[in-house]
Amino acid sequence: MEEKILECPYNDCNQNFNDNKKNFCTGCNRKIKYCNRCGKTYNRVYAVYCRNCGEKISDNEINWQMSRGGYSKTGISRYDIGFNINSLVDLKNQEITKFQLSGPCKSLLIYENYLFAISMKGDVQIYEILEKSLNKKIVFNLGESIFSEAAIADGSLYIGTKDYINAYSLCKLLSNNPSSEYRWQQEVTGTPIKSLIPVDDTLYFNLIFDDKHQEIHAITNISDNLPDLNVIHEGPYLSSIAANYNSKVQKVYFFSNTGPKNTLHVIDINNGYDDILDIPLKKPGTRFNDKIPVSVLGTKVFAVFEGKNELRQIDSNSGFVEKNLGPNTKDYAMASLDNPVIVDTKGLKFASSGYDIDLTIERQQVSGAPLILKNRGVVIGMRNGVVRIYDLENPAGTKKVWRISDNKPVFITSIVSSKNIIASGDQNGTVRISKLVSR
Repeated sequence: MEEKILECPYNDCNQNFNDNKKNFCTGCNRKIKYCNRCGKTYNRVYAVYCRNCGEKISDNEINWQMSRGGYSKTGISRYDIGFNINSLVDLKNQEITKFQLSGPCKSLLIYENYLFAISMKGDVQIYEILEKSLNKKIVFNLGESIFSEAAIADGSLYIGTKDYINAYSLCKLLSNNPSSEYRWQQEVTGTPIKSLIPVDDTLYFNLIFDDKHQEIHAITNISDNLPDLNVIHEGPYLSSIAANYNSKVQKVYFFSNTGPKNTLHVIDINNGYDDILDIPLKKPGTRFNDKIPVSVLGTKVFAVFEGKNELRQIDSNSGFVEKNLGPNTKDYAMASLDNPVIVDTKGLKFASSGYDIDLTIERQQVSGAPLILKNRGVVIGMRNGVVRIYDLENPAGTKKVWRISDNKPVFITSIVSSKNIIASGDQNGTVRISKLVSR
């Protein structure tokens, strides 16, 4: 049998391989994708189509980390941290570097070993994460404020500004001669808020208009250069969007409220964006809190409801409220169905261990949502500029990781992780990159 000789897809590397299905180039040490169809081609990690046969190479869900972990919004970083340890207390933090955005940090995304940092003032900075430093790829400013979380899917970066959604090719952004020219720009005549949700060649997002009414839109055919804009729903009070997309379920979820009536809206992706099932919620009591994102795990949808600000589990088929998971909820992450990590008015609650952390004793408060390190730990940002890690099953093993602010304490506004890398940004626009290493 003739031995295959495969070459690195990056132009500045001449490495050849004598076997297949590697995950990275042994010459330049960069991530690569193997095409299973033609069986003889490696492609760059951000490639959408095989450069030899043209077959589409889909992103694996764990290849990139979006706001709150992905389109399900559960707050889970799906990469394993890569250490065979009993507890996170066996690790220590090692800072790599830091940089400055113009304005508060709005979005941090990691795609393989590339970090995307976006500020509320329209600043976009992209870096390649190296062992002990960052390699700047491109920096540009959109000239408009940004109020929604950006997203990456199928070889493109999606950013929303006032009146527009822009799509950028990762090939252009990450090439040796990077360009910030957008692949397409879609006018939306409103301001995108909450999060952009790319699912199955469609981008779902919330809009708010000058008269304060809200709408949910969908841009279809986002892989093409001529996408189509569609209005999904409009109303005075709408939730964020979450999606469940796997081999068994392909659905998008959001809530609306009119007076005393809360409705769960379910879009079956297989039947198109206009196939919406409207399910009235059974005994919700109060309306949902639109400031706290909804999330989905399997057939269960999670949302926080006003009054006692209770986190509730809702069956997406019947609309029945099955469980009240905790009052005074300010934010949360779902490590599993039975293991929410809740930020409340006092501190943190860990359902699986029954352990509560009262941060009022330290006169400290959490800012934003927890981030779950794939069944191992919980990362949280604090209002005093500190990032902490807790072991998920043994929260008593708490430790401070690093302080973002160089001067006075400021809010942590965004956290993202991938493998053992943790990046965090604050209200002043300082972004700090760190990694967990063995003690």
